[in-house]
Amino acid sequence: MVTKPARGVGAKAKHQSILGQGIVDHEDVRHVLRAVLEDVDLRALISDWLSSSYRAIIIDEVYDADELDIEVARLAADSGSSVTTIGDPWQALYKWRGAQPHLVAKLLEATTDRFNCRILSQSFRFHGTQMPELAAALRRGEKASLPPISSEDIDVALARRWRDLWRVGDNVLPLAFRNVENKSDAAILLLLDVVTKSRLGENAHGRESAIAKLKIDRDSFLQKQREIMEPLVARLMAGEDAVTVLDALRDTVKWLFAIKRVGGV
Repeated sequence: MVTKPARGVGAKAKHQSILGQGIVDHEDVRHVLRAVLEDVDLRALISDWLSSSYRAIIIDEVYDADELDIEVARLAADSGSSVTTIGDPWQALYKWRGAQPHLVAKLLEATTDRFNCRILSQSFRFHGTQMPELAAALRRGEKASLPPISSEDIDVALARRWRDLWRVGDNVLPLAFRNVENKSDAAILLLLDVVTKSRLGENAHGRESAIAKLKIDRDSFLQKQREIMEPLVARLMAGEDAVTVLDALRDTVKWLFAIKRVGGV
């Protein structure tokens, strides 16, 4: 049972060891389900189970579904359950993993007596007409020109890569900086987390992964995070050499790990 955030199986040998014990993975389960749906009697049993177990089913990001996902949605609708699908074909990201967005249209066409289309016209992510008009123009294949402005004139900065956000302006604070690939990355991210929480009221992206990467006690660390990390932030703000502060940060993490090994904070 998973009781707290932690790292999963990350090495091929460990994964093969688990499979060797007879423990199946996600794809094994999907393979079995595909075979089951091809059997008329078993398909009827699943339909009865869906209708008796679930009164309503909501499927988010439906355009990222593959043919098996769509077939289960169709079966649920045919069984009498209330099925709601939510998605945008322009946001389909997982074709590389087998998603087939065009199958959603076939699902809706085949069950027109059960599905009613509702167009989303508003979003909590933006206000006004600028973004909807820009999105509509881009979908029509029109070119868009974004004029350069000062970072002082924006409320939120978005970028495809974290490193681009660090170059926007000194007043823009990213919520992360890169993938957590090693213990130094993890330690720096937890230091950043103190700043983002105090300045933006948000945790740094990847905080839980960083804690797991360092193998420190999560609850004990979160109780003492500000006490431990804020002096390091203050040293940076005072102009102390970043390399010196990084060394101090690494020593702090080593101390936290040592405390965990001898019995806690």
